[in-house]
Amino acid sequence: MKQTAKNKWIKTIPLICALSTTLFAGPVSSFADTNISGKLLRNGEVIQLSNQENTSSYYPQADKDPMKEPVEFYTGRIKKSPIMDTDAIQIKIAGQTLILKGGILYAGSLNQLSPTGSVYTDFGFNTKDVLSGTEFQQEIRWKRIYNRLQPKSVPHTWSVSETHGVSDANTREFAYSVGVELGGELTSATLGKVAGKITGSISQKFSTTTTITDQTTKTMTDTFPAKGTSYPHNDYRVAVYQKEEIYTIIPGENLKKAIQKLEQAASQNHGTAIKATIASFTYTTDELRPIVTPD
Repeated sequence: MKQTAKNKWIKTIPLICALSTTLFAGPVSSFADTNISGKLLRNGEVIQLSNQENTSSYYPQADKDPMKEPVEFYTGRIKKSPIMDTDAIQIKIAGQTLILKGGILYAGSLNQLSPTGSVYTDFGFNTKDVLSGTEFQQEIRWKRIYNRLQPKSVPHTWSVSETHGVSDANTREFAYSVGVELGGELTSATLGKVAGKITGSISQKFSTTTTITDQTTKTMTDTFPAKGTSYPHNDYRVAVYQKEEIYTIIPGENLKKAIQKLEQAASQNHGTAIKATIASFTYTTDELRPIVTPD
């Protein structure tokens, strides 16, 4: 069963600038072990977090008990932003792609969008009120990608092959998950064409900085030193987390009702239950957070 932990509030903040040293060399990166408990790996660099940053609820923390399994997912923060008239979101149903902007529902055809007719208006679309209460959400989530126990007298070298970035095939879904209107890029939404729009929309909505890159895979490795004689356990635990940014659209009540009517009509036409999906996207970054049982 998957475990999930969330910090108290009820989901990239720019990291506070810190002195960093670039240690990337070729397809495999390794990092020196100085003050390792507060280390963050990003863009082929090691960033030493301050004590305040390192112990904040934004990052997953190592438990004092090495026998306690680290959670598989950890939510560091959630932010929300209301939808604007300039935002475009994608709804898919029964093989059809629909675009909702400013309350008007459009049907996509080749590289053009055409407004839908009175049938969709009867469902509750084609009015500004349909978007009342609808929000974009950004969740910062850390996914555990490495987990090992090690005898306390032995150093531990961890190695992970991590994949981050976005492919051209998934660029359109990413764009619509943050409200980007593709316009002329409707059928050719490559990352090179729309990355700037995506980062701009994220920055405007969530006041965060996200670097969007092509999808790539790298091998990262590092070593935790053995524990000292005063360490109270026989083993220590090493885990590595990778940061994900999850973008979703939270429908308001009017949009929920309109989508329900759309689903009912589609289900009647097809003779089977049909569900609509709203664009969402999980962007995997290259940020790694290694943690180790504290002394």
